[in-house]
Amino acid sequence: MGLLDTEQMNVAITTQGQPVPGAKRYVYSNARGALCQIYSDPDLTTPIPNPMVAGQQGQFAPCYLVDGAYRIVITDHNNKTLLDQSNVVITSDDGLSYGSVAGLIEDTALSYNAEPGRRQVVTGQPIPIEDRNGLCVIAAQSATDFHLQTAGGVKFYTSTPEGVLEVDRTLRFENDPQTGLEGIVIKQAMGADLDQVTEIAMSTTNQTCQARLDLHVDGNQGQNLPTIGILASAIKRGSNTARLSANACDIGVKLTGNIEYAAIDTHAEDCRVGVQVTADSAVTPDELVLRVLAHDCDTFFEATGAHKISGTVDFGCERAASWGANFDRGWWDIRGLLRSVGRGTGGGIRVDGADLRGNIKIAGGSASNCAWGAELVSGTTESLQMNIEGDYVDGVLVHGGMEGSAKVILGSIPQGTTGLKLGVAGATPLNGYHIEGGSRISAGNGQTAIALTNCQNCLIEPSHVFGQITIGTDSAHNTLIIPRRNAVTGVTIANAATSLTNKVIFRGTYTLSELAALNGGVHFVGMEVEACSAWDGARGRFDGSSWVSETGYLASGKATISATDTQVLAPHGLPSHPGDSALSIYPANHAAAQATWWADVATTYVVVNVDASATADLEYNWVLRKAG
Repeated sequence: MGLLDTEQMNVAITTQGQPVPGAKRYVYSNARGALCQIYSDPDLTTPIPNPMVAGQQGQFAPCYLVDGAYRIVITDHNNKTLLDQSNVVITSDDGLSYGSVAGLIEDTALSYNAEPGRRQVVTGQPIPIEDRNGLCVIAAQSATDFHLQTAGGVKFYTSTPEGVLEVDRTLRFENDPQTGLEGIVIKQAMGADLDQVTEIAMSTTNQTCQARLDLHVDGNQGQNLPTIGILASAIKRGSNTARLSANACDIGVKLTGNIEYAAIDTHAEDCRVGVQVTADSAVTPDELVLRVLAHDCDTFFEATGAHKISGTVDFGCERAASWGANFDRGWWDIRGLLRSVGRGTGGGIRVDGADLRGNIKIAGGSASNCAWGAELVSGTTESLQMNIEGDYVDGVLVHGGMEGSAKVILGSIPQGTTGLKLGVAGATPLNGYHIEGGSRISAGNGQTAIALTNCQNCLIEPSHVFGQITIGTDSAHNTLIIPRRNAVTGVTIANAATSLTNKVIFRGTYTLSELAALNGGVHFVGMEVEACSAWDGARGRFDGSSWVSETGYLASGKATISATDTQVLAPHGLPSHPGDSALSIYPANHAAAQATWWADVATTYVVVNVDASATADLEYNWVLRKAG
């Protein structure tokens, strides 16, 4: 820790030697070009503002710095430059020691070589660290197993037998950093109140860079203000490896800015947000390959800030107090497991503005607090498969702002009222969304499996459905397919009167009485059956007054007039009168062909008459076909 004691830099004067009250003195890192942290005491414990302001005689107060090389700029109140000098070397007067490991990392004065203005070190040399009452040891210049390196390029090992390295200033890793801190935790000192414990900026250019990072950060949040454990703002393509771990932070790992083509392992525990991906001004992280392992967080993962952010995320997470993952922006391919989510509020995943695809398993964590296994507010889902089980209130809610398609598999019954809800009353209608084949949607007794609310032009084709189906008066022109499995005894349509502009297709072989039973004994316009046993498996629809076979075939049978009778009533089994012109009839034996006969159709029977009784049975075949 050195004192900035050069006379010409401690007084602001004009070229005529006149003092300049109110002048400003800026202290920049010679290597990074950024303003540095400066201090009022030699122990570097009391930070002061940079720039400093001169008094009435142009004098600046004493200023202490970490040993290194700096650029000093002094300007007057009009921002006219009075002094601009680079390569100002600050060294300690009391031997080689540092107040903290952070101060050692910031050093630019140490060197492996004898250079003007720098202090030469040798392999194995101890470096006292005052705030740890310990030391670090200089590593060989060729070492690859070192822990950290200074801003001037000198490598060293940390003396941390307990595996914890406390810091009271942000550790910054810049310009192709190499860290070997496996097993060592960087812990925020009590009361440090850092905005972020560590920062990573590998490169801010488009050139490739090589870097190896293994950081473990403890934000010590209970003893500090909210903090970011690891702030990464620049990781470019190249042979980079990164394993970033954080616990007890507001945000464990924040990825922002110029991070592209990066594969990163992230670990988070006991954080408000485990991993956050967001834009920094106009610069957006994209083409990321992330593995997110998280435990005991409010939210495991959050994507926000700019739509261009993109990548794949592989989850392995457990115990979220709120939403397991929030996708507000970006294009994401997701997979893996979000377990025990929505324990206090929220639910599994929430999409509001992102494009999502993939296959995710969601296990709810509370039958009373996990509101939805998934809530899709706006954006696009492209064949997103959601496997939802465990304890949750309701299954999946799709708002009117969504487009695309999804497969919904409810592995357990919702504890609330609804398995799948499409649309929200009074909001933007959900238009053209597709619930894909293979979906399995179940609800408990008296619960709603599928609710269409403010839903239009949607296709819903589950392979399994159990529970009530409700169709709101604000839902129109939807197509809903009900498979035969479970439907005969496990599905009811709760409100047919509101379904008149929707098509409900019953997939499988149904009888007409089974179709009526699904709707409380009432048929309605829009009901269709793909295969009706009454018509030898033909497809049919209800036109408002009767069931009509799409092939023209309605029913057929044989009518036999006994030898002593002149009339027979043959039941046709249709729910209503098919129309007189629907009937075709012809003799089936020789005696019938010789007789004089006539026939018509009634509401429930085909009626066949002869003018006189015969000596033998008269047999006639009849067919009812769609009239016209």
